[in-house]
Amino acid sequence: WGNKYANQAAWNSDVIITLGNKFDEDETGAWEVGDTYNIKKTKIIHVHIDPRELGKIYPTEVGIHGDPKEVLREIITLIKKKGKTFNRGTKEAIAKARAEYYEEMKEYRESNNVPINPFRFVKELEEVFPKNGIQVGAAICARNYYCHDNPRSAYYGYGMGLIGTTLAQALGFAVGCPDRKIVSVEGDGGFLIHSSMLATAAEYNLPITWIIVNNSSYGTVWGLQRQYYENRSIFTEFKYENDDVYVPDYSKIAEGFKVKGFRVEKPEDIKPVLEEALAYNGPTLVDVVVDRIFSSTPPTVSRCGWDKYYPAWE
Repeated sequence: WGNKYANQAAWNSDVIITLGNKFDEDETGAWEVGDTYNIKKTKIIHVHIDPRELGKIYPTEVGIHGDPKEVLREIITLIKKKGKTFNRGTKEAIAKARAEYYEEMKEYRESNNVPINPFRFVKELEEVFPKNGIQVGAAICARNYYCHDNPRSAYYGYGMGLIGTTLAQALGFAVGCPDRKIVSVEGDGGFLIHSSMLATAAEYNLPITWIIVNNSSYGTVWGLQRQYYENRSIFTEFKYENDDVYVPDYSKIAEGFKVKGFRVEKPEDIKPVLEEALAYNGPTLVDVVVDRIFSSTPPTVSRCGWDKYYPAWE
């Protein structure tokens, strides 16, 4: 997972300083050679508060056991003392690749198709997202396609491959950061597992906006099944016996929890509905019906995880 320009930047790096990174499956292209990290060429400086993580997945040139924040401060201080500058055009190259990537996606980001193209939904969300907001994301389209410009404004907790947890995590962010708007972007599969979190938000009138990316499926597993089993899938689509798509109305479920619900089925309605939901003084839920094909980008299945046991860099 991850967008093309970010993976290319990692692959082309001579040295990577990584802070608190466990190099898990989601963040490494499932440890496949050629996807994210060029381990034979790139030297890794790995900073982690848990010493057991240092060098566990990839060979580490320098392993530093410590609080990433404090270690980074020390590194910056040393660089300033030495008067070193390391800009070799990398920042500009990444900015150029990023611009090219979004230009490639322009057709999808401006799509007027119904069901809604998730690229279009993400574009509209970018334009109305509060400047002081925090996005707690699980839906793949938000993680891969959203253009983040503000630091400390996005949290994607994928470390254990959990599903639906952002509904609960949003509660914690709302309590811990009461001066910031919390937006949770979750898939419909995850919502079905943890929808009871809405009750807590209603009880305490927490100003959270949940956005449900509704593609009538457990999209990631559906995408993997179709990728590796000749376009066949089982038990991952929501449909009737006659194969017609079954699309629940999650805004009605929200209303049952006393949470203000909205439903979006047309691209032109995305922005005004999001604006209303984000401005509401209390918990809200926006059910956005999207195209399953574009919202279910499967990860790569790796040989390293379960079929064979050998170092990933080999």
